[in-house]
Amino acid sequence: MARGLKPLSLQDIINNIYDGTLQGIGVYQTPVGTFYAGSNATVTGTAGTLGIQACSEVIVQADPGNGTVDILVGDSGSQVFWLVPGADITLPVSNVNLVYVKTDTGTGTASWLALKQVVL
Repeated sequence: MARGLKPLSLQDIINNIYDGTLQGIGVYQTPVGTFYAGSNATVTGTAGTLGIQACSEVIVQADPGNGTVDILVGDSGSQVFWLVPGADITLPVSNVNLVYVKTDTGTGTASWLALKQVVL
């Protein structure tokens, strides 16, 4: 037994398995997942979703080629987080369609990379 770990009772093991905290018995959950990528080439001053894809998190990036056009990111009600060209943000969401983007002026591009993570 590793130094510093105490033996667990059967009840401790059952409780750890039930609540997903297996570290106490030396078993670790391993996250694995699939990446999905896309872009919305027609981001304008009207808010719209990036796409539809179930996920655990999504990274949104304002395309570096947007010049002086910033991308605003948020939900369906408001888009208040500003991304200058080349900047990104990671959002813990269950679907890409929960993220809305628009531009401050003109037309720009927002790219996204989503991760659908599962735990083995």
